[in-house]
Order: sequence, then structure tokens, then C-alpha cells
Amino acid sequence: MNHIDITSAVTTLDLHTIWLECLAESMERQGMDSGDVEQARHHARGLDKLSKNLVDFMPDDTTHRIERPYASGVIEVYREPEMGWYEWRIMDGGTSLHDTGTLSNEDGTVGCKYGSPGIALRDALNHDEPPRKPTLVRRIEWLPTCDAMSDNIDQVNLLADTVSGIAAELAKASVNAKAQRSTRNSDHATGRLAMIYLDERTRTTDELADEMSATAERLRGISHRLAPDSGA
Repeated sequence: MNHIDITSAVTTLDLHTIWLECLAESMERQGMDSGDVEQARHHARGLDKLSKNLVDFMPDDTTHRIERPYASGVIEVYREPEMGWYEWRIMDGGTSLHDTGTLSNEDGTVGCKYGSPGIALRDALNHDEPPRKPTLVRRIEWLPTCDAMSDNIDQVNLLADTVSGIAAELAKASVNAKAQRSTRNSDHATGRLAMIYLDERTRTTDELADEMSATAERLRGISHRLAPDSGA
């Protein structure tokens, strides 16, 4: 097996694991079928397990070594040989720019002690270049290849998806709050106050969710009207 690049294989598996976890979270926020969400998470767990098994074949303590996306140097995830947990470091020209294995904790211990190399890699990438918020309003700039109708439809659909996702999150928050309310004791003063608070919050949250859902539908109506075959 010496001809196989185990480090590259493990890194690829963990990147796919992270992608699947992010996909599952996005699907859940958009209110997609819970079975599909769980299937994505199931595949992520499977890849994570395979990655951990492959780590045993690593020739040294370095589990991942990838180039930094936006700067010179590399990101490394390494395993503490005696303890079995993982840490990450950012290296540039032999100089350590950041190393979680040297960080002191409030309880007197040192290191983050990751149980999964994939999670360590995710945190290293986020530290090096934090996730950027998606641009909801796309820049209007003419180029010879641009098509105004197509770009307008893309913009409307982007907003519709975003608003629909917010509506789904509001609805989920309301459902969770109502479940909390059902556990409160109305005969107890604190329980009664909690019920009043939750009632007020969920009433407005439901109203906001309905308004956002209606807005999303209106936006989709605009998208349909802009489509070439809409007949409008």
C-alpha cells in the first residue's frame, strides 16, 4: 500500500463529510423531508467512520496536510500519538502561525482534543478563512454574455429561496416553543409566566412565518411571470 497517498484520501473523505453535514443543515433549514436530511447525515457518518479507519494506516502523526486556500503555507491536522485525539496547526515556511495543541485551557489542560480529524479540519479552515455570508443582492453589471431576463429570474429565485428558508426556521422555532409550553405547569407561578411568554412569542412568530411564506410565493410568482414561456 506504499503507492497509495493515504493522507490525500483521508483529507478528501473528510472534506466530503463536511460538505454532507453542511448540506444536511441547509436541507433542514429549508424544511425539506426529514428522511432526506437524515440520509445525508447517515452518509456523512459513514464517510467519517471510514476516514477514522484509514487514519490507522497513516505513516506518521499528520492526518491532513492541505494548502491554505487564501494564503501561503499549509494547514495540518495531526494526531497526538499517545492520547489519540487530534489537533491542527497552520504552518508557513516552517513557522507555526497557530497550533491548537499548544493552547492553554481554563482547567489547566492544553489543546482542543478533537475526537474527529474531520471536525479539526473544518475548524482549521474556518479559522483561516471564516465562512462568508452569501450575497443576496447580486451586482448588476453588463457583460456581452449577460442576459437580463435570466439574471433577473436568478435574483428573484435567490430571494424567494432565502425568504422561504427564513419562514421555515420561524415555523420550526414556533413548533419547538409550543412543545416547551406543553411541559409547563399552569398551577405554578413560574410555569404560568413561561406559558404567557411562549404564547406571545409563538403568536408573533407564526404571523411572521406566514408573512414570509406569502412573500416567497409572491416572489415565485414574479419569477414565473418573467419566464419566457409564461405567456405574460
